[in-house]
Amino acid sequence: MFLDIIKSFFIENRIKKSLSNSPVVDTKSIETIGILIDISEKNYSEKIKATLLQQQVDFSKTKTLVFKKQMAKNEQFGFDVISLKDFDITGHLKDEKAKSFVNYPFDLLICYFEDHQQALNDLAIQSKAKFKVGFKGEYNHYNNLFIETRFDLVDTFINETFKYLKILNKR
Repeated sequence: MFLDIIKSFFIENRIKKSLSNSPVVDTKSIETIGILIDISEKNYSEKIKATLLQQQVDFSKTKTLVFKKQMAKNEQFGFDVISLKDFDITGHLKDEKAKSFVNYPFDLLICYFEDHQQALNDLAIQSKAKFKVGFKGEYNHYNNLFIETRFDLVDTFINETFKYLKILNKR
């Protein structure tokens, strides 16, 4: 518990330092998609994938990284999952799968998490994605596109994202 507080402190400091950099917008169309999801309180991953399927997204060019604050020992998922245990005491990422996700140059990164998740904000900031979409909030100035909707309205979030991507000639 105490170590989690220290990790969160270091992660939040790194986020605040990174927010001064404005995002650079790439003008290429979207081919590869990264999805960063928080399932700590409610698992929206299947609903997100179903809505993306309606948008005719090619899942062979999509990767998902999921964050859960605490995981049970025997808990299994069909995608890569990280928790606070995957960060060292100074808040740096230890998990190799998560590092490869962050370093992959996705054309689009969908950040489906609420603003108060410092670990996910840090991963999104570190991401090499060319275009980032997420919820509007205090710490997410790294996003190129903000969708203002309730967190539980997955369909609205994904549909609005693709509506604006089409307007921006990225889809």
